[in-house]
Amino acid sequence: NSPNWVNGSAITKIMDLPLARTSFIQEILLHSPQLAKLLTWEVLLLELLFLPLLFNSLTRRYVWLAMIFVHIGISITTKIIELSTGIIIFHLFVMPSEWFVHIETLIKSLTVNSQIHSFSRAQKKAQS
Repeated sequence: NSPNWVNGSAITKIMDLPLARTSFIQEILLHSPQLAKLLTWEVLLLELLFLPLLFNSLTRRYVWLAMIFVHIGISITTKIIELSTGIIIFHLFVMPSEWFVHIETLIKSLTVNSQIHSFSRAQKKAQS
């Protein structure tokens, strides 16, 4: 119930602390208060709606992926990565197993398409 989350200044204040990593992302967030405010409210909204959206099969993948990106963002922008790493690992353990099948199928199709593209380039080069 922190006023920093409600008024949208939480991310700006975090980026101003010694625990923030010095990077171009920190500079962008410190010099773009509207962007930092928008990100603060997006994270707050995601945290509040995460559980209800997780129970909806239409939004489950999107909200799960959004939360993973939030924690990757926290890991990139702060020096305290242990909590976010633990949460990401937890999310991977509770991820439905059928999602792994979809990911594997996507990777295989990308690999096959890449091999076909390489083969067709090699054929064109051999014909030249």
